[in-house]
Amino acid sequence: MPITQKSLSIFDFEGLFPNEDSCVSHLFNSRFGQNYACPKCDKEGPWYLNKYKRFACSRCGCQISGRSGTVFSYSNHPLRTWFRAMLVFTHTRTGISNAFIARHFGFSHETSWRLANKIRSHMAWHCGTPIFGGAGEHVEIDETLIRGIRRGGKGSCRAIIFGISDRKRVSTMIVPKRNRATLEPIIRARIRPGTIINSDGWRAYDHLSEIGFEHIKCNHKIGQWVSEEGAHTRHLDTYWTTLKRSIRGIHLHVSMDHLEKYIKECEFRHTFRKKPADMFWDLISKHPPPLPFSGKRYRKG
Repeated sequence: MPITQKSLSIFDFEGLFPNEDSCVSHLFNSRFGQNYACPKCDKEGPWYLNKYKRFACSRCGCQISGRSGTVFSYSNHPLRTWFRAMLVFTHTRTGISNAFIARHFGFSHETSWRLANKIRSHMAWHCGTPIFGGAGEHVEIDETLIRGIRRGGKGSCRAIIFGISDRKRVSTMIVPKRNRATLEPIIRARIRPGTIINSDGWRAYDHLSEIGFEHIKCNHKIGQWVSEEGAHTRHLDTYWTTLKRSIRGIHLHVSMDHLEKYIKECEFRHTFRKKPADMFWDLISKHPPPLPFSGKRYRKG
């Protein structure tokens, strides 16, 4: 699969973000900008960086923390450390272990786990819940089992993952069962009517043609990987391989409580597979909307 852009190197990062102030300024400008209207005096900028690493209104002194409402909130780590960790996350295709983060930054295991967990949560927020398909468009659906999932520290179990793909994007979710009662409501909510759905021969999909979809099956039990109409689920089959390699090869065991974040991390990487440079910039530049203003300043981040 061709890569159209180069990912950001560590030398590029050092040049773009040489100090903490450059990181704080980037976060503020990407979320607010110098023309942001002050929530206290209602006038547009300019804003200046004060000694507390917050931006203050040049007219009334109202302070805004760019960290507030982001994954960087309530963290003692410098913003530059967060940016560097996000860069390291974007330099691998199958994920990165918490132990590597601990060695790379000199953190304790608990600190590295918390930092990595928040970055994965941020990736999950980026994935969102896209709606797929449309009249005449092909969408693949499939489900898979992932073994080696720990539940409550007592042995290992299996998790069922359901996936939808339009061969550009992938959306995955954990489901309790793979029967019709579980999967059909998800398909109705996430795929537009009139879409051509490609699937294997699993019986939970037998009624899709009765609820507004055109359904084409590939009977994998008899070795049919491409139907007579040319339909297939190869894109999701390949994606499952990448996901399982990430969990089994990098993390070995994953807690059921946090499995969703690991799945969404893989989903995020897949979305940016052809534009790896944008992966880092999206992580540091796109965040949830600012929190409502209350009092003299935004809540401390």
